[in-house]
Amino acid sequence: MQYPKGEIVWLESQGKNREVLYIITSPPDRHMYYLYTLEPDGSWHRWGKSPSAGELAQKYEELRR
Repeated sequence: MQYPKGEIVWLESQGKNREVLYIITSPPDRHMYYLYTLEPDGSWHRWGKSPSAGELAQKYEELRR
């Protein structure tokens, strides 16, 4: 699996069958965090961004419910 170029992966959330649900990344300076979901074709779709990785993950989890 190829992650977004030039970004550091901080979190990879997996489902019950160990499929990747989303990842949270940032550029090396960590000024912003990005949440990506994996598309069926294997590409990454940037879902959102935030200066807080925890806030970004929480918002996504709330929307999935």
